[in-house]
Amino acid sequence: MAPGVQLEKEQCMGFFQIILIALVFLPLLMVASHNFLQNFTAAVPRHWCYIPVGDNDTTEVTGDLLKIYVPMDDNQEPDRCLRFSTPQWQLLAPNGTSTNTTEPCLDGWAYDRSVFNSTIITEAGAPGTAALVPAAGGCDGHRRCLRPQPGSLLCLPLLQWHGYRGLHPQQHQPEWIPESARWLIVNHRPEMALRNLRRVAWINGEKLEGEGISLETLRLEMQQKKESLGPSRHSALGLFRTAPMRGVTCCLMLAWFSNSFSYYHLALDLQRFGDISIFLVQLIFGAVDVPFRMLVAVAANRLGRRLTQAACLFLGGLFILASIPVPQDMEVLLIALTVLGKGLFSSSSSCSYLYTTELYPTVIRQTGLGVTNMMARLGAVAAPMVQMTQAFVSFLPLLLFGAVPITAGILVNCLPETLGVPLADTMMQVEDRARKKRSKKEELKTKF
Repeated sequence: MAPGVQLEKEQCMGFFQIILIALVFLPLLMVASHNFLQNFTAAVPRHWCYIPVGDNDTTEVTGDLLKIYVPMDDNQEPDRCLRFSTPQWQLLAPNGTSTNTTEPCLDGWAYDRSVFNSTIITEAGAPGTAALVPAAGGCDGHRRCLRPQPGSLLCLPLLQWHGYRGLHPQQHQPEWIPESARWLIVNHRPEMALRNLRRVAWINGEKLEGEGISLETLRLEMQQKKESLGPSRHSALGLFRTAPMRGVTCCLMLAWFSNSFSYYHLALDLQRFGDISIFLVQLIFGAVDVPFRMLVAVAANRLGRRLTQAACLFLGGLFILASIPVPQDMEVLLIALTVLGKGLFSSSSSCSYLYTTELYPTVIRQTGLGVTNMMARLGAVAAPMVQMTQAFVSFLPLLLFGAVPITAGILVNCLPETLGVPLADTMMQVEDRARKKRSKKEELKTKF
């Protein structure tokens, strides 16, 4: 059998591919749990100024006595940022009033531990560590308290670095996963390509077909690719060297950036839903990914990669924009819009991996995937920084989280469709694909 035909058969679903998916599936479950662990480990409980009373200043003031030391906010909750300069004993009387003489929290914070007994925020904001808390608790100098979620989200870069350093399965390919035969041929390693092809054929019950491949045919295939390939190794600069590659790379970089940028805003800001249990919200958010990822698999094979990718980004951003005018007390509607947006961005992420690997040629595919993944990490890091702008313009974060993916969804339509198209092996094939696309457009213009 010709090596090119066998390479195509290697990509088809067989018993080997099923085993591979099952083995990779298990560590991915742990990665997902690790990525969203900070919804709980970095949660910000209800808090107020710590009042040092009792022996060694270790007794914590709670209950009705708290209003003697801490003023109440507009919702009759203890103020997060201020305390009375002196105890207001007159407030114990039914019609008592305070002197309104307040001061910042000088001795740290006390926390409501009814939901979270301990988080990294409560540990940083324990009495005696007040200097650490303003970044976590979010008090500014104008008596207004910022929402605590952005401070919590600041842990994202550290947690992502740790997670992808130690747990992410895509960073270190296990030895039991065979290297792609197509990549091995392109990089002048036909002996290993032959072993891998025969192993896959044997596992898939096609031993005779595997034995029909000879080293000579693979070397012939390698020689044919070498003539049209050029250099066997390409740097990241190769992603921008020609106009077609620049267009593909820039569009994909924006798509990956915007997807993570908006996705992590939705997935790691669960405390904004107020009185609804954060555990219930996390359960809903986790469950919604299953049907959306199943739907995107069907849509990508029926409607095409480009349309699916563009629709997921565009509609996801649209749902975020739709949540801007919704009042905070309409929590059910807010959750519904957020769930739909998160599901679409989750689908977009699945489609991005497939679409990116099909757009880049074999010689630079992993480099392109690495660069676009880097943009996704930058989007995740940028999300909490943008969320902090809510302190100045309340709707600005949502406006950006919605507008960026909508822009990316529009630009994705400039990319070529890859459904049913053979994978490109060389940069020349990408150039040819771009020329054919331009010639078709010119033909349509001449007809009309």
